Amino acid sequence: MIPLITCLALCTPSAALQSQADVQASFVRPALPVLVGNRVNPVLRIDLVVGEGAAPSLEEVHLVLAAGSASVGIERVEVLLAPNSNEGPTVPPAGDEPKLFCEGLAPSSEPLVMRGPHQLVSGVNTLWVSVLLEPDADIDGTITLTPTLLRLAGGVEVEPKGASPSPPARLGVAVRRAGDQGAAVYRIPGLVTTPKGTLIAVYDVRWKGWGDLPGDLDVGMSRSVDGGRTWEAMRLIMDMGDDPAWAHDGVGDPSVLVDRATGRVYVLGVWSHGDRGWNGSGPGLTPEETGQLMLVHSDDEGATWSAPRNLTAEVKDPDWCFLLQGPGRGITMSDGTLVFPAQFQLSPEEDRVPYATVLWSDDHGASWHVGQGTHPQTTESAVVELHDGILMSNERDNRGGSRSIYTSTDLGASWKEHSTSRKSLPEPVCMASLIHVGRDTRGEADGVLLFSNPAVIRAPRCRMTIRASRDYGASWPEGQSLLLDAGRSAGYSCLTMIDEETVGILYEGSRAHLTFQRVPLAALLPN
Repeated sequence: MIPLITCLALCTPSAALQSQADVQASFVRPALPVLVGNRVNPVLRIDLVVGEGAAPSLEEVHLVLAAGSASVGIERVEVLLAPNSNEGPTVPPAGDEPKLFCEGLAPSSEPLVMRGPHQLVSGVNTLWVSVLLEPDADIDGTITLTPTLLRLAGGVEVEPKGASPSPPARLGVAVRRAGDQGAAVYRIPGLVTTPKGTLIAVYDVRWKGWGDLPGDLDVGMSRSVDGGRTWEAMRLIMDMGDDPAWAHDGVGDPSVLVDRATGRVYVLGVWSHGDRGWNGSGPGLTPEETGQLMLVHSDDEGATWSAPRNLTAEVKDPDWCFLLQGPGRGITMSDGTLVFPAQFQLSPEEDRVPYATVLWSDDHGASWHVGQGTHPQTTESAVVELHDGILMSNERDNRGGSRSIYTSTDLGASWKEHSTSRKSLPEPVCMASLIHVGRDTRGEADGVLLFSNPAVIRAPRCRMTIRASRDYGASWPEGQSLLLDAGRSAGYSCLTMIDEETVGILYEGSRAHLTFQRVPLAALLPN
């Protein structure tokens, strides 16, 4: 796991294009989410390259909003002055008070004329155009802003050229940001849709900083009853204490599952009583020896939650060093079996080698069982049911470069490597999400799988992307993918189907610790 970088180098390079006189100008639309709740939302970068001679001042920036963009709910448009770093132009932080080229303007159907002045310097000068969204902005909308004219001192006009065609900016919600409700960091998203349509999001609440367990961590929950457009205030649903003598009794890495037959929502977390995290947990079953697998549930759409139930002695092999859930989400199979992704570490004598596996219950959570491991050095996994009774486990692999993928017909008692394993889905060693659309919406197999992760083969984690497959994961065509966030982030994500036409994703983004977006399924599966 890596820290979120708040000042981000984009994955898209700048390109200065030929223009008039000694000033050249270009623009690019960054692939970044535009979020309700953020002070700054960059939608456009303008680069002015000033050649030799006396540098002029920039007097005006003329902008045009594409038809429909203003109707999503933009409070104002701003042009920000952004210094360049050694790595090139950097994105302004989401929450800071920016340095403005001019006062912001409310959008209109007419061209927006932003008036300075600002003294340019020799070399590259970067401007960011940002929008502030209204609290009730339509997050299903998109925003396209285009610079049409830059007016310099003396009346010189420069027309900025687009570096390449680029899609409009997609909207979303900053569900959790640094400092919200007193927590330094929010991480590890899980997300499900209940049969009644409520979205349940779970995550780590890291009160003091970025560190994993052990530490001062609790499990938080937010829910939405309007398809993710707005979110209720956070509730803590797992808190195992705060004793400094036991490293604050942190609990985290949640995974959420909804029982489709009963409507009960389950959340699994791992409790570290002292140093019982990934490196400090050891053989045994007691809290003083090993991490504890804790389960809570809700029978009222997440309004209230049960006390934690300890599953450790029921499912953990005492020789293993660690057993915990795969963070994210679990599933209900076609026969009603509940399945969580999971992972374990072997004994110290076996070098604590990790394996991905599953936890399952065939009696609606009354009892739980653990499967066998898939392959050495696999950990955080996502699980779906393909055809009836066939599980697919899509796994983080410590060897890096791509995902490991295995299938099972016997609830993880045995596993078979899939034909696409270590071939088709690049990853920088990170958690990812996988859902089966038909299973998630109707409980029926339709073969449409969706996958999300930072779509790069090595760190830094960036380019949060959703991919689609129409053939049960046998292929993942490039034309069936959508880039949501090109910036660097911690990179974890979780998918759910909000309805039969809309995908929901909660992810660790570059513009908020936890970003939520709604995506039309048609955007991933073009005709």
